[in-house]
Amino acid sequence: MGIEQLKKLNSVINKNISNNIKKLLEISGISYNKLLKELKESEGFTISQPYLSKIINYPDNNSMPLPYLLQCCDFFGVTLDAIVSSEFPIENYCVGEKSDFKKLLDTKQIIRSFDEKRNAAEEANLESAAYGEIENNTTTNSAFVENPNNILFSSFLQTYYCYFYPTVSSENKELDSLLTGDLTIKPDGDICKAILRIDTKKKKNGSKAYKIYEGTAVISSTVNNMYCMLRSEEIGEYCYLIFRHSHLNFALQDCHMAEVLSTSSAGGKKKRYPTALRMFLSREKISDEHLKSLAPHLWLNYSQITISEEELKKVKQISDDYSEIVKDLLEKANSERMYLVQERDALNLAKDHMDKAASIKFISDLRRYSYAYRYNKVSDTVEATVRELLISLGYYKDDDKMD
Repeated sequence: MGIEQLKKLNSVINKNISNNIKKLLEISGISYNKLLKELKESEGFTISQPYLSKIINYPDNNSMPLPYLLQCCDFFGVTLDAIVSSEFPIENYCVGEKSDFKKLLDTKQIIRSFDEKRNAAEEANLESAAYGEIENNTTTNSAFVENPNNILFSSFLQTYYCYFYPTVSSENKELDSLLTGDLTIKPDGDICKAILRIDTKKKKNGSKAYKIYEGTAVISSTVNNMYCMLRSEEIGEYCYLIFRHSHLNFALQDCHMAEVLSTSSAGGKKKRYPTALRMFLSREKISDEHLKSLAPHLWLNYSQITISEEELKKVKQISDDYSEIVKDLLEKANSERMYLVQERDALNLAKDHMDKAASIKFISDLRRYSYAYRYNKVSDTVEATVRELLISLGYYKDDDKMD
Protein backbone atom coordinates (compact mmCIF):
# COMPACT_ATOMS: atom_id res chain seq x y z
CA MET A 1 0.00 0.00 0.00
CA GLY A 2 1.35 3.42 -0.97
CA ILE A 3 1.58 6.49 1.25
CA GLU A 4 -1.30 8.25 -0.52
CA GLN A 5 -3.61 5.22 -0.10
CA LEU A 6 -2.72 4.95 3.60
CA LYS A 7 -3.32 8.67 4.05
CA LYS A 8 -6.76 8.30 2.43
CA LEU A 9 -7.66 5.37 4.70
CA ASN A 10 -6.62 7.32 7.80
CA SER A 11 -8.66 10.30 6.65
CA VAL A 12 -11.81 8.18 6.17
CA ILE A 13 -11.44 6.52 9.60
CA ASN A 14 -10.74 9.86 11.28
CA LYS A 15 -13.85 11.42 9.71
CA ASN A 16 -15.98 8.45 10.81
CA ILE A 17 -14.74 8.82 14.39
CA SER A 18 -15.30 12.57 14.32
CA ASN A 19 -18.85 12.26 12.96
CA ASN A 20 -19.77 9.47 15.39
CA ILE A 21 -18.48 11.32 18.47
CA LYS A 22 -20.49 14.37 17.38
CA LYS A 23 -23.61 12.16 17.10
CA LEU A 24 -22.98 10.62 20.53
CA LEU A 25 -22.48 14.02 22.13
CA GLU A 26 -25.68 15.31 20.52
CA ILE A 27 -27.87 12.40 21.54
CA SER A 28 -26.36 12.43 25.05
CA GLY A 29 -26.91 16.17 25.33
CA ILE A 30 -23.41 16.99 26.59
CA SER A 31 -20.60 19.29 25.40
CA TYR A 32 -16.92 18.61 24.62
CA ASN A 33 -15.94 20.16 27.94
CA LYS A 34 -18.40 17.98 29.86
CA LEU A 35 -17.06 14.89 28.11
CA LEU A 36 -13.45 15.78 28.96
CA LYS A 37 -14.31 16.65 32.56
CA GLU A 38 -16.02 13.32 33.14
CA LEU A 39 -13.27 11.37 31.36
CA LYS A 40 -10.64 13.04 33.50
CA GLU A 41 -12.57 12.22 36.67
CA SER A 42 -13.16 8.59 35.70
CA GLU A 43 -9.86 7.84 33.94
CA GLY A 44 -7.38 10.20 35.61
CA PHE A 45 -5.58 10.86 32.31
CA THR A 46 -7.25 11.80 29.06
CA ILE A 47 -6.94 13.84 25.89
CA SER A 48 -6.62 17.64 26.19
CA GLN A 49 -9.34 20.03 25.03
CA PRO A 50 -7.24 21.65 22.21
CA TYR A 51 -6.22 18.23 20.86
CA LEU A 52 -9.78 16.88 20.93
CA SER A 53 -10.94 20.01 19.14
CA LYS A 54 -8.40 19.42 16.36
CA ILE A 55 -9.47 15.77 16.00
CA ILE A 56 -13.17 16.64 15.80
CA ASN A 57 -12.87 19.70 13.56
CA TYR A 58 -9.86 18.76 11.40
CA PRO A 59 -10.02 14.97 11.01
CA ASP A 60 -8.04 14.99 7.73
CA ASN A 61 -4.82 15.76 9.60
CA ASN A 62 -5.46 14.54 13.16
CA SER A 63 -6.03 11.03 14.47
CA MET A 64 -7.57 9.96 17.78
CA PRO A 65 -4.94 7.98 19.76
CA LEU A 66 -6.20 4.47 20.52
CA PRO A 67 -6.20 4.79 24.37
CA TYR A 68 -8.44 7.85 24.21
CA LEU A 69 -10.67 6.30 21.56
CA LEU A 70 -11.20 3.34 23.92
CA GLN A 71 -11.99 5.80 26.74
CA CYS A 72 -14.71 7.35 24.54
CA CYS A 73 -16.11 3.89 23.78
CA ASP A 74 -16.27 3.10 27.52
CA PHE A 75 -17.84 6.46 28.33
CA PHE A 76 -20.63 6.14 25.75
CA GLY A 77 -20.98 2.35 26.07
CA VAL A 78 -20.33 1.58 22.41
CA THR A 79 -18.03 -0.94 20.77
CA LEU A 80 -14.82 -0.03 18.96
CA ASP A 81 -16.10 -1.28 15.59
CA ALA A 82 -19.23 0.87 15.98
CA ILE A 83 -17.39 4.11 16.71
CA VAL A 84 -15.14 3.75 13.63
CA SER A 85 -17.97 2.65 11.34
CA SER A 86 -19.25 4.79 8.48
CA GLU A 87 -22.73 3.43 9.25
CA PHE A 88 -22.90 4.01 12.98
CA PRO A 89 -26.13 2.40 14.36
CA ILE A 90 -27.19 5.47 16.31
CA GLU A 91 -30.77 4.19 16.48
CA ASN A 92 -29.57 1.32 18.71
CA TYR A 93 -27.81 3.61 21.16
CA CYS A 94 -29.63 4.33 24.40
CA VAL A 95 -28.38 7.11 26.64
CA GLY A 96 -27.34 5.86 30.08
CA GLU A 97 -27.83 2.12 29.36
CA LYS A 98 -24.32 0.66 29.66
CA SER A 99 -24.90 -2.08 32.25
CA ASP A 100 -24.08 -4.94 29.86
CA PHE A 101 -21.11 -3.17 28.31
CA LYS A 102 -17.70 -4.60 29.21
CA LYS A 103 -15.13 -1.86 29.86
CA LEU A 104 -12.39 -1.86 27.20
CA LEU A 105 -9.72 0.08 29.09
CA ASP A 106 -9.06 0.82 32.76
CA THR A 107 -6.66 3.75 32.52
CA LYS A 108 -6.41 4.36 36.26
CA GLN A 109 -5.48 0.74 37.00
CA ILE A 110 -2.82 0.68 34.25
CA ILE A 111 -1.29 3.98 35.41
CA ARG A 112 -1.48 2.91 39.07
CA SER A 113 0.34 -0.34 38.33
CA PHE A 114 2.97 1.48 36.28
CA ASP A 115 3.51 4.13 39.00
CA GLU A 116 3.89 1.49 41.69
CA LYS A 117 6.61 -0.27 39.71
CA ARG A 118 8.34 3.01 38.85
CA ASN A 119 8.21 4.28 42.44
CA ALA A 120 9.61 1.01 43.73
CA ALA A 121 12.49 1.30 41.25
CA GLU A 122 13.13 4.95 42.20
CA GLU A 123 13.12 4.12 45.91
CA ALA A 124 15.61 1.35 45.28
CA ASN A 125 17.85 3.76 43.34
CA LEU A 126 17.57 6.41 46.07
CA GLU A 127 18.45 3.88 48.76
CA SER A 128 21.42 2.75 46.71
CA ALA A 129 22.55 6.35 46.13
CA ALA A 130 22.09 7.24 49.80
CA TYR A 131 24.12 4.19 50.84
CA GLY A 132 26.86 5.22 48.41
CA GLU A 133 26.91 8.75 49.83
CA ILE A 134 27.18 7.47 53.39
CA GLU A 135 29.99 5.15 52.37
CA ASN A 136 31.84 8.03 50.74
CA ASN A 137 30.97 10.42 53.60
CA THR A 138 29.40 12.89 51.11
CA THR A 139 25.82 13.13 52.42
CA THR A 140 24.31 16.60 51.93
CA ASN A 141 21.04 18.28 52.88
CA SER A 142 21.40 21.11 50.35
CA ALA A 143 18.22 22.38 48.70
CA PHE A 144 20.23 23.00 45.50
CA VAL A 145 20.41 20.18 42.97
CA GLU A 146 23.57 20.45 40.86
CA ASN A 147 24.23 16.91 39.62
CA PRO A 148 22.67 16.45 36.13
CA ASN A 149 22.18 12.74 36.84
CA ASN A 150 19.51 13.65 39.38
CA ILE A 151 16.03 12.76 38.12
CA LEU A 152 14.90 16.39 38.53
CA PHE A 153 17.13 17.34 35.59
CA SER A 154 15.85 14.59 33.28
CA SER A 155 13.22 16.64 31.41
CA PHE A 156 15.47 19.72 31.02
CA LEU A 157 18.56 18.21 29.36
CA GLN A 158 18.08 19.47 25.81
CA THR A 159 18.66 22.45 23.51
CA TYR A 160 16.01 25.19 23.58
CA TYR A 161 15.39 27.78 20.87
CA CYS A 162 15.49 31.25 22.47
CA TYR A 163 13.48 34.38 21.59
CA PHE A 164 13.81 37.80 23.22
CA TYR A 165 13.91 41.52 22.52
CA PRO A 166 17.13 43.54 22.10
CA THR A 167 18.32 45.62 25.05
CA VAL A 168 18.74 48.68 22.82
CA SER A 169 15.59 50.83 22.55
CA SER A 170 16.31 51.96 18.98
CA GLU A 171 16.49 48.33 17.77
CA ASN A 172 13.13 47.51 19.36
CA LYS A 173 11.42 49.92 16.97
CA GLU A 174 12.07 47.55 14.06
CA LEU A 175 9.22 45.20 13.06
CA ASP A 176 11.57 42.19 13.00
CA SER A 177 13.51 43.18 16.09
CA LEU A 178 13.21 39.85 17.96
CA LEU A 179 16.58 38.22 18.58
CA THR A 180 17.11 34.46 18.52
CA GLY A 181 19.58 31.99 19.91
CA ASP A 182 19.77 28.65 21.66
CA LEU A 183 20.30 27.43 25.22
CA THR A 184 21.84 23.99 25.72
CA ILE A 185 21.58 22.28 29.10
CA LYS A 186 23.69 19.12 29.32
CA PRO A 187 25.67 16.93 31.74
CA ASP A 188 29.33 17.71 32.31
CA GLY A 189 30.52 15.22 34.87
CA ASP A 190 28.91 16.01 38.22
CA ILE A 191 27.75 19.48 37.17
CA CYS A 192 25.07 20.59 34.73
CA LYS A 193 26.54 22.78 32.01
CA ALA A 194 24.55 25.58 30.34
CA ILE A 195 25.57 27.26 27.07
CA LEU A 196 23.70 30.26 25.66
CA ARG A 197 24.39 31.36 22.08
CA ILE A 198 22.87 34.61 20.83
CA ASP A 199 22.63 35.31 17.09
CA THR A 200 23.98 38.86 16.66
CA LYS A 201 22.52 39.09 13.11
CA LYS A 202 26.06 39.82 11.94
CA LYS A 203 28.60 37.80 9.97
CA LYS A 204 32.10 36.75 10.95
CA ASN A 205 34.28 35.05 8.31
CA GLY A 206 31.14 34.38 6.26
CA SER A 207 29.28 32.64 9.09
CA LYS A 208 26.80 33.79 11.72
CA ALA A 209 28.42 35.61 14.61
CA TYR A 210 27.26 34.51 18.06
CA LYS A 211 27.68 35.90 21.54
CA ILE A 212 28.43 32.86 23.68
CA TYR A 213 27.89 32.58 27.43
CA GLU A 214 28.82 29.46 29.40
CA GLY A 215 28.15 28.41 32.97
CA THR A 216 26.09 26.07 35.11
CA ALA A 217 22.45 25.25 35.75
CA VAL A 218 21.16 24.57 39.27
CA ILE A 219 17.69 23.55 40.49
CA SER A 220 16.25 24.77 43.77
CA SER A 221 14.14 21.93 45.16
CA THR A 222 12.45 24.27 47.66
CA VAL A 223 11.29 27.17 45.44
CA ASN A 224 11.00 25.05 42.24
CA ASN A 225 13.07 27.26 39.97
CA MET A 226 16.04 26.62 37.70
CA TYR A 227 18.93 29.08 37.70
CA CYS A 228 21.44 29.41 34.86
CA MET A 229 24.51 31.42 35.87
CA LEU A 230 26.43 32.27 32.71
CA ARG A 231 29.34 34.46 31.67
CA SER A 232 31.31 35.42 28.58
CA GLU A 233 35.06 35.70 28.97
CA GLU A 234 35.29 37.40 25.59
CA ILE A 235 32.83 40.18 26.48
CA GLY A 236 33.55 40.23 30.21
CA GLU A 237 29.88 39.91 31.10
CA TYR A 238 27.58 37.81 33.29
CA CYS A 239 24.06 36.75 32.35
CA TYR A 240 21.49 35.11 34.63
CA LEU A 241 18.39 33.14 33.58
CA ILE A 242 15.63 32.04 35.97
CA PHE A 243 12.61 29.97 35.01
CA ARG A 244 10.09 27.69 36.66
CA HIS A 245 10.97 24.05 37.32
CA SER A 246 8.34 21.32 37.05
CA HIS A 247 9.27 17.67 36.75
CA LEU A 248 8.00 15.45 33.93
CA ASN A 249 8.74 11.73 34.19
CA PHE A 250 8.71 10.73 30.55
CA ALA A 251 9.04 13.78 28.32
CA LEU A 252 11.19 16.82 27.70
CA GLN A 253 9.81 20.18 28.73
CA ASP A 254 8.02 22.00 25.90
CA CYS A 255 8.74 25.60 26.79
CA HIS A 256 9.48 28.16 29.49
CA MET A 257 9.22 31.90 29.95
CA ALA A 258 12.43 33.04 31.64
CA GLU A 259 13.44 36.24 33.37
CA VAL A 260 16.91 37.42 32.33
CA LEU A 261 19.28 39.75 34.17
CA SER A 262 22.05 41.06 31.93
CA THR A 263 23.56 44.28 30.60
CA SER A 264 22.38 46.28 27.60
CA SER A 265 24.18 45.71 24.31
CA ALA A 266 24.40 49.37 23.24
CA GLY A 267 27.76 50.41 21.79
CA GLY A 268 30.38 51.94 24.05
CA LYS A 269 31.43 50.85 27.54
CA LYS A 270 29.66 53.78 29.21
CA LYS A 271 26.28 52.68 27.84
CA ARG A 272 26.25 49.10 29.14
CA TYR A 273 23.46 49.39 31.70
CA PRO A 274 22.01 46.62 33.95
CA THR A 275 18.92 45.28 32.15
CA ALA A 276 16.02 42.90 32.91
CA LEU A 277 14.01 41.22 30.16
CA ARG A 278 11.98 38.15 29.30
CA MET A 279 13.22 35.26 27.17
CA PHE A 280 11.06 32.46 25.71
CA LEU A 281 12.62 28.98 25.57
CA SER A 282 11.10 26.37 23.25
CA ARG A 283 12.17 22.85 22.32
CA GLU A 284 10.69 23.47 18.86
CA LYS A 285 11.63 26.30 16.52
CA ILE A 286 8.88 28.91 16.15
CA SER A 287 8.12 29.89 12.57
CA ASP A 288 8.41 33.54 11.51
CA GLU A 289 4.66 33.76 10.87
CA HIS A 290 3.90 32.74 14.47
CA LEU A 291 6.46 35.00 16.14
CA LYS A 292 4.08 37.97 15.95
CA SER A 293 1.65 36.04 18.20
CA LEU A 294 4.44 35.14 20.62
CA ALA A 295 6.05 38.61 20.73
CA PRO A 296 3.52 40.41 23.01
CA HIS A 297 4.12 37.84 25.75
CA LEU A 298 7.80 38.84 25.79
CA TRP A 299 6.92 42.37 26.83
CA LEU A 300 7.09 43.13 30.54
CA ASN A 301 3.35 42.60 30.93
CA TYR A 302 1.23 42.72 34.05
CA SER A 303 -2.25 41.49 34.92
CA GLN A 304 -3.69 44.89 34.01
CA ILE A 305 -3.66 45.74 30.30
CA THR A 306 -3.29 49.45 29.46
CA ILE A 307 -4.24 50.33 25.89
CA SER A 308 -5.28 53.52 24.13
CA GLU A 309 -8.71 53.85 22.56
CA GLU A 310 -7.07 54.19 19.14
CA GLU A 311 -5.18 50.91 19.49
CA LEU A 312 -8.24 49.16 20.91
CA LYS A 313 -10.16 50.13 17.78
CA LYS A 314 -7.39 48.56 15.68
CA VAL A 315 -7.90 45.32 17.61
CA LYS A 316 -11.63 45.58 16.87
CA GLN A 317 -10.94 45.57 13.12
CA ILE A 318 -9.02 42.28 13.14
CA SER A 319 -12.15 40.11 12.98
CA ASP A 320 -15.91 40.13 13.55
CA ASP A 321 -15.48 38.09 16.74
CA TYR A 322 -12.95 40.63 18.06
CA SER A 323 -15.34 43.42 17.20
CA GLU A 324 -17.99 42.08 19.57
CA ILE A 325 -15.47 41.53 22.37
CA VAL A 326 -14.03 45.04 22.04
CA LYS A 327 -17.56 46.47 22.00
CA ASP A 328 -18.21 44.78 25.37
CA LEU A 329 -14.85 45.98 26.70
CA LEU A 330 -15.59 49.58 25.79
CA GLU A 331 -18.88 49.33 27.65
CA LYS A 332 -17.57 47.57 30.76
CA ALA A 333 -13.90 48.57 31.19
CA ASN A 334 -12.97 51.53 33.36
CA SER A 335 -11.93 54.48 31.18
CA GLU A 336 -9.58 57.20 32.38
CA ARG A 337 -7.61 59.83 30.51
CA MET A 338 -3.88 59.10 30.68
CA TYR A 339 -0.88 61.25 29.69
CA LEU A 340 2.30 59.84 28.16
CA VAL A 341 5.17 61.98 29.40
CA GLN A 342 8.85 61.60 28.44
CA GLU A 343 11.02 62.15 31.51
CA ARG A 344 13.52 64.23 29.52
CA ASP A 345 10.76 66.58 28.32
CA ALA A 346 9.32 66.95 31.82
CA LEU A 347 12.78 67.66 33.26
CA ASN A 348 13.52 70.36 30.66
CA LEU A 349 10.16 72.03 31.33
CA ALA A 350 10.80 71.91 35.08
CA LYS A 351 14.18 73.62 34.61
CA ASP A 352 12.36 76.57 33.02
CA HIS A 353 10.64 77.14 36.37
CA MET A 354 13.14 76.03 39.03
CA ASP A 355 16.78 75.09 39.62
CA LYS A 356 18.26 71.65 38.86
CA ALA A 357 17.86 70.23 42.37
CA ALA A 358 14.20 71.28 42.56
CA SER A 359 13.62 69.92 39.03
CA ILE A 360 14.89 66.51 40.05
CA LYS A 361 12.61 66.61 43.11
CA PHE A 362 9.69 67.44 40.77
CA ILE A 363 10.49 64.36 38.60
CA SER A 364 10.58 62.19 41.75
CA ASP A 365 7.18 63.48 42.84
CA LEU A 366 5.78 63.07 39.31
CA ARG A 367 6.89 59.44 39.26
CA ARG A 368 5.48 58.90 42.76
CA TYR A 369 2.00 59.72 41.46
CA SER A 370 2.42 57.98 38.10
CA TYR A 371 0.97 54.63 37.02
CA ALA A 372 3.71 52.01 37.46
CA TYR A 373 4.27 48.52 38.84
CA ARG A 374 6.95 47.69 41.39
CA TYR A 375 8.14 44.45 39.78
CA ASN A 376 7.60 42.03 36.90
CA LYS A 377 7.17 38.29 37.26
CA VAL A 378 6.59 35.29 35.01
CA SER A 379 3.36 33.78 36.32
CA ASP A 380 1.84 30.35 35.68
CA THR A 381 -0.77 32.15 33.57
CA VAL A 382 1.67 33.51 31.00
CA GLU A 383 3.50 30.17 30.65
CA ALA A 384 0.22 28.27 30.23
CA THR A 385 -1.14 30.90 27.81
CA VAL A 386 1.91 30.78 25.54
CA ARG A 387 2.05 26.98 25.56
CA GLU A 388 -1.66 26.65 24.71
CA LEU A 389 -1.23 29.27 21.97
CA LEU A 390 1.61 27.28 20.37
CA ILE A 391 -0.25 23.97 20.74
CA SER A 392 -3.18 25.53 18.85
CA LEU A 393 -0.71 26.50 16.11
CA GLY A 394 0.55 22.90 15.79
CA TYR A 395 3.58 22.77 18.12
CA TYR A 396 4.42 20.07 20.72
CA LYS A 397 2.01 17.57 19.16
CA ASP A 398 3.75 14.54 20.63
CA ASP A 399 3.23 15.82 24.20
CA ASP A 400 -0.18 17.41 23.59
CA LYS A 401 -2.10 14.16 23.83
CA MET A 402 -2.16 13.86 27.60
CA ASP A 403 -3.75 16.39 29.91
